[in-house]
Amino acid sequence: MASSVPFKMTPACRDELLDLGLSSLEACLVFERGEMVKAILPGRETLRVAGRGRVFFMKRVCGPGWRDVLREARILDTTRAVGLPVPAVAALGAEEGRAVLLTQALPPSRKLEEVVLAERPDAERAIRLGRRLGEIVRRLHDAGVNHRDLYAGHVLVDADDGLHLVDLGRAEVRRRVPLRRVIKDLAALRFSLGESESGRALFAACLERWLDAEGSAVRRRRVERAVELKARRIRAHVKRKLARGDLNVHCNE
Repeated sequence: MASSVPFKMTPACRDELLDLGLSSLEACLVFERGEMVKAILPGRETLRVAGRGRVFFMKRVCGPGWRDVLREARILDTTRAVGLPVPAVAALGAEEGRAVLLTQALPPSRKLEEVVLAERPDAERAIRLGRRLGEIVRRLHDAGVNHRDLYAGHVLVDADDGLHLVDLGRAEVRRRVPLRRVIKDLAALRFSLGESESGRALFAACLERWLDAEGSAVRRRRVERAVELKARRIRAHVKRKLARGDLNVHCNE
């Protein structure tokens, strides 16, 4: 992967970014008018930046992990090229040890896990959401991409119940996704949607839609069993982390 990427802006966003003074990598790195939304590790932060008509999220990385920004931008471009609902890249720039990625904000949305926990969607809505999710995940895998963090918190639901995938920074791209990676993605959803009636119905519809493209009944059963087993292992792993006081987990029981 290239060690530097000249700062480039998407033409549709160029004027608005220039109005904000975001004309270069250096300008983005010193920009202070955004709202901090994530700053978990030193040298890694994400800001919300409001322009005249658009809202952007700016990811800035200085030090270890800066190349991950380039990979995330490539994955977003790859998935959008096949019509998947992911954020659009507005600008990207990098040089050795420093990188910035600006993406356009999605429509006002809630995390899928919040929708399931707070709203307890009825069976009809849960099945509708599940089928949409299964179609998106299937297309993701068919495009050679596995998410690696496909928890319900990384699926957003907009006002029209449209779904969007976010946080693809750890995703992998191959010619074909290995079955074990498919299982991990599906099991993360199974685990994070929890054991409520609506959560189980939503995931059942998701898995059914994902499996629609599988011709072999034997393979379908193999995938179903493997997903359930992996979800149990994720749950056990999360419980061990919680017992150690590690709160960096997804747990929706």
